[in-house]
Amino acid sequence: MKFIAAFIFLSILVSCKKSNTEVQININTFTDNNKAIILSDDVFSIANYYINKINSCGYYADSLPTLTITPLYPTDSFPKTIILDFKENLLYFDNKTYSGKLFITIYNNFELSKDDSFFVSAERFKIDSVLFNCSALAKVSESDLLKFNVKSSIYIIDSLNNKFSQINNEFDIEKVSGINTLSFVDDAYLISGKSSGINSNNKAYQAEIKIPLKFDNSCSNGIITQGEFNIFTESENAQKINYGAGNCDRKVTITYNDKIIDVMF
Repeated sequence: MKFIAAFIFLSILVSCKKSNTEVQININTFTDNNKAIILSDDVFSIANYYINKINSCGYYADSLPTLTITPLYPTDSFPKTIILDFKENLLYFDNKTYSGKLFITIYNNFELSKDDSFFVSAERFKIDSVLFNCSALAKVSESDLLKFNVKSSIYIIDSLNNKFSQINNEFDIEKVSGINTLSFVDDAYLISGKSSGINSNNKAYQAEIKIPLKFDNSCSNGIITQGEFNIFTESENAQKINYGAGNCDRKVTITYNDKIIDVMF
């Protein structure tokens, strides 16, 4: 997945109702927050997929990635941890490349029910070109297993530019597509909630989803295609981020100081 480089300024000519005005907008916070949401949803999708697959098919030794469960015996003893080893630059079936190990801890049973939870963690994990650490606690919030409350922390590492960002999310996630299939490449989720953290320019920020975001795995290997949130960054005016109405176009509209620009991500 191609991401907009962090810590950049855009000078873009935009058409306004009154006049053509040159607008300078710092999209650093949007870039970091957008990246963190997509990373956390990628990790959540993979974890949920393997829990469901093990529950449906039983334990098996998968080769893409290498899958192990510890402790394996006794089989009815919990908690258990699923270890997914993607090794180095594994091209996965969602057409993204993965590197590193993902750890998924199940507390009660592989057959999840309401109020059950699982914990996901990784250190120096990589999806495409993005290196990050993560931890996430997901709790089943409805008996139909389609709604989760997810609290996650993403630490994005940009070693090349010596920049880092820390994003904390608290989301309610509802699965709205891919419900009757085991594969997660056709899954889509509606996301509501809020984020906060430190962007890669070392500024504190908060973000609040105003219209639920749709994360669609079938679009461009997994991106946000609709919804809206507001960003409040330290020492800056608020930005309104609108992803549109569901088009698979990697475009957002950013409103800042009554000026509007379109940004590709």
